[in-house]
Amino acid sequence: MLKTLNAARCVATRSAWVAGISIGLSLARAQTPTQSITAAADATAGTSEPERVIVTGSFIPEAESEGALPVTVESAAQLIKAGATTPAEGLRQLPSFIGATATENDSNGGNGQAFINLRALGAGNTLTLINGRRTFGFADINAMGIGAINRVEILKDGASAIYGSDAVAGVVNFILLNGPGAPKYTGAEIDFLYGNTTNKDAHVLQLYVNTGYTSKDGRFSAVFSFNYYDRQAIYSKDRTLAQLADQRVLGGNNTNSGNLPGRVDLGGGAGSITPIDQTQLITGFAGTRPFSVAGGDGFNFRLYTPAIPGQEKFSYYGAFSYKLFNNNSAILYGDMMYANTRQDNGLAPSPLSQIDIGNLGRVGPLPTDPFAVRTSPFNPFGAGNPTRSATLTRVRYRLIAESGNRRDGFDLKYYRFEGGLKGDLNFKGQILGSIFYDLGTVYEQYKAVRTDNGDARLSSLVAQYLPNATAQDRANAAFVLSQLVSGQALQSAIQLN
Repeated sequence: MLKTLNAARCVATRSAWVAGISIGLSLARAQTPTQSITAAADATAGTSEPERVIVTGSFIPEAESEGALPVTVESAAQLIKAGATTPAEGLRQLPSFIGATATENDSNGGNGQAFINLRALGAGNTLTLINGRRTFGFADINAMGIGAINRVEILKDGASAIYGSDAVAGVVNFILLNGPGAPKYTGAEIDFLYGNTTNKDAHVLQLYVNTGYTSKDGRFSAVFSFNYYDRQAIYSKDRTLAQLADQRVLGGNNTNSGNLPGRVDLGGGAGSITPIDQTQLITGFAGTRPFSVAGGDGFNFRLYTPAIPGQEKFSYYGAFSYKLFNNNSAILYGDMMYANTRQDNGLAPSPLSQIDIGNLGRVGPLPTDPFAVRTSPFNPFGAGNPTRSATLTRVRYRLIAESGNRRDGFDLKYYRFEGGLKGDLNFKGQILGSIFYDLGTVYEQYKAVRTDNGDARLSSLVAQYLPNATAQDRANAAFVLSQLVSGQALQSAIQLN
């Protein structure tokens, strides 16, 4: 039996730390701005003042007459009312969210992350903020629990003049509970959702618990949110429209894979052939026909792959603020967020292809004569069969029975800590009306663990089929066998002894 059931594990960790100082100045008789994307008017009786607005994520106040960039606001209630169970599901319905980007529904290599692509300019040109500060690992917006969100502000026009080149497409600012401009959350809330398909084979379960407290004098407030989400996988074979890679009957194309058992390539202009009866072995030209993907041949990989991968995630969010004095001159604040996303993805069984017959059968130090292969009694087109007029050049195979599906498991962990001191200093009757300051720091860490199972490991193949080979032979055989592997996931799992 072919020994290929090996697992490859890859761990990646990325950390980021940033500190910043924001200061806003206004002259006398100007109003103190609040961190709201709508106009905030605090006009006193009998006094007419120009309204002040703040561009999302910025502490620079501007008069309304100077013009503000258009911002779309989606509250958490609006996202949930639209049927969204994740932030990406809700925001994806907006017209400005177009273009290809990674989503939680990617089945071929998807790790569960979802990013924002505004106006099809790419996720790398769309800046994601949390409470007005940059994100790093949390650019994966689905790492945030939807229950921890107060609102989402979408600056759809380019904002590179404020934020830099990573905001060419726009800015998306997630304001969380008790975040800038959000009311203090008090009380408690529990929300539970369960849904399933009409086939009862792909449930979605969501739970979030929020609780908050504010002291009677308003100087101290704290909030905590727990979010849990679980989604069962849907396999392509379980849906009529998705179970065939050959979609010509539906007006599409045949996307079957050309790597499958029973296909061989011959020299001398014979091309590729395959058995007429796929349950029979090839013993020669008799009982075979030309292989043609365009004609409907190929391996239907959709019988083995998920259409929507399974995912489980949970997250914690907590925030506090404390006024050091009985005014807003000095407010100590901080928040933390932790998220863990696990996704179970998969691919069809490992394909083995492009076997170089010229080198595979060698014996001794680097011979190039394929005599051993071409004279094998198991080769229906070899020299031992003089009636054959073609030369075997390539064979293909799938490890369907030996290893089954390739499985990709992703375990993503996110950590975010933010803290600082902010305040609003008023100088009544002075030329300088007020100063708003914010001294803060953000630390994020992202850790990803990927585990692949069911891949063909070259060290196992070499050890099994060349157990007595010299080190030189094993090295060369490993090179030859590397040509068998097609697919990035397989190649990344190769480990040579």
